[in-house]
Amino acid sequence: MKRTLHVRKSVPDGVVLCELGRVPLYLYCRKVLLKYVSRISELPSDRLVKKACTHASFVNTHWWQKLSLWLNQHRFEGVLAEGPFSLANAEEHLGNKWVHGICQSSATKVSFFMDNIFFDSNVMASCLRNIRPSASLFSLIKFRLGGHSLRVETDRWLRPKSPREQRVCRHCSMQAVEDEQHFVFDCPFYSIIRVNTFRCLAQTTNNGTLGSFLNRTPTTLVLLHTTYTCAFKSGCLMSHHWLHTPDYKL
Repeated sequence: MKRTLHVRKSVPDGVVLCELGRVPLYLYCRKVLLKYVSRISELPSDRLVKKACTHASFVNTHWWQKLSLWLNQHRFEGVLAEGPFSLANAEEHLGNKWVHGICQSSATKVSFFMDNIFFDSNVMASCLRNIRPSASLFSLIKFRLGGHSLRVETDRWLRPKSPREQRVCRHCSMQAVEDEQHFVFDCPFYSIIRVNTFRCLAQTTNNGTLGSFLNRTPTTLVLLHTTYTCAFKSGCLMSHHWLHTPDYKL
């Protein structure tokens, strides 16, 4: 999936799955298993499959006991007892639990994605659903998933790795970390583009957030990001530091 999205291998797996509206394979298998058991429990008692699954020789197997324990741990015991049970709620519960685990991650790249970009784990990002594959789209995806070439990302490759607070922007004198927020809203190097961009969006630069900036129609996002990418390339060619990075595209 990372190769399809043209992002680096260092992009966290959970971030890529959220962007695509997918879940890990183990969670998908559990949802399929839950759906299978739910369908069996809803069958009439005279069906052969229902009789076989309720027979003592089947219920006492290690596989069924392990399944029962897992269902009880997640409070899905109603599916076996034929009590009140909602398959949709059960699947939502599993998905929310997985997303909650991602939100608890201490990784800065994951935290940035969950705080500013993530909207719904069950739906693929609108830019992926509504825009044909192109260089501009892949640049936008790299920016969203933290696969760009701002210093906050590229200095991770250094050995020893420099602290985050030392990854300052080389295009201005603000001594600020060159991260996504600084690139889009603060860096004076892109001030002219920023003024024209926010004028088109009817948005001021002093209260902008990445979440509001990226919560646009897909077409608008690609146009905006194409503009910023061109400016970023110009800045890279003016900086000796960027001449040695393997890929300076956002």
